[in-house]
Amino acid sequence: MGKPRVTVKPYGHSPTSKWVVDFIKNSKRNRKFFRTKKEASTFKDQILIELENLGNKAFAISDDLRMEAVQCAERLAPFKGSLTDAVDFYLAHLEASRKSCTIAELVQDYLASKSRSQKRKRHLDDLKSRLRRFNEHFAQQVASCVKAKDIELWIHGLGVEPQTMNNYRTIVSGLFAYAMKHGFVNENPVTKIEKVKVPSKDIAILTPTQLRKLFASADQRIHAYIAIAAFAGLRIAELDKLHWDNVNLESGLIEVTAGNSKTSSRRHVTIQPNLQAWLFQFPDRIGSVKPKNLRRLLDAAWSSLELGRSRSNDFRHSFASYHYAMFGNPEQTAMELGHSDTSMLYKHYRELVTKTEAESYWDITKSSEKLKLAIPDS
Repeated sequence: MGKPRVTVKPYGHSPTSKWVVDFIKNSKRNRKFFRTKKEASTFKDQILIELENLGNKAFAISDDLRMEAVQCAERLAPFKGSLTDAVDFYLAHLEASRKSCTIAELVQDYLASKSRSQKRKRHLDDLKSRLRRFNEHFAQQVASCVKAKDIELWIHGLGVEPQTMNNYRTIVSGLFAYAMKHGFVNENPVTKIEKVKVPSKDIAILTPTQLRKLFASADQRIHAYIAIAAFAGLRIAELDKLHWDNVNLESGLIEVTAGNSKTSSRRHVTIQPNLQAWLFQFPDRIGSVKPKNLRRLLDAAWSSLELGRSRSNDFRHSFASYHYAMFGNPEQTAMELGHSDTSMLYKHYRELVTKTEAESYWDITKSSEKLKLAIPDS
């Protein structure tokens, strides 16, 4: 091995760095710039000593180590990588593994952090439920060693709907984002996993006739619940937490508190005249709007419609569609739904209905004779 070559040359392309030191280290060309020739010459002497020491070490290595180095270099050649690149990468991996933790420890720490930040109970319950399944599969694995492909295979093996798969992806991504923030991993493997394409579905709404039939079939104990769902458009979770104290028939407003809202923001929903007529039928407006045995009573009423599908967001979708058709104000409809803009209204909630159908929908009241016609004569 020859003497290392280090040169000091004038450099005329910078007003401040007048001299450059040029040398080869680790098979790569290096250049360092200096203001004066004296500084450049001092650095040249230092780098020569360093390179000569490296050269002496190279002569001292065993034949086996030389052969291993040659073989490793050949394996790296197709990827245009050097031994230094490989060692740097592996050392970073080892350092991350040293600082990392198991998935079980990470999940426990992450959930504790979310709990301390006072996240909503429903959100925390969802995190716990989904991460429990993730933890069951990966619990003893070191977080920094979990690969994107392993997570992708796990998600696709859950046997759930595409949207649910994407929901799991989002929550696991949040877990690894937290791990990155605290130095447990060097990267978030979930970012390499594409979302599953979700087939578009036509939204389901109730026709005015179907809603009348539902009221006629339902136990009167759940009429107020159905009426607020259909004519105020509250989310199921919001309605389940609603108290009569937040229903002000005098002001004509229903208050959805920040604590009950999905978006954690307070809003008011207008009580339309037909909804007001429904609610005035309930003199004992105390406590929770959600009655006891709601699910059983609502399932029984729903089965009378013979729609051949389960109950989903039909009430909220119906409210959005008929509200927009009746009042023609998308911003107002979006605000009543609790959306910040109209994009969600147009993308997910609005079904095309006519003004005549909307008028029939908003004409449904408890005292309407039309309710009696909803159930055909036996």
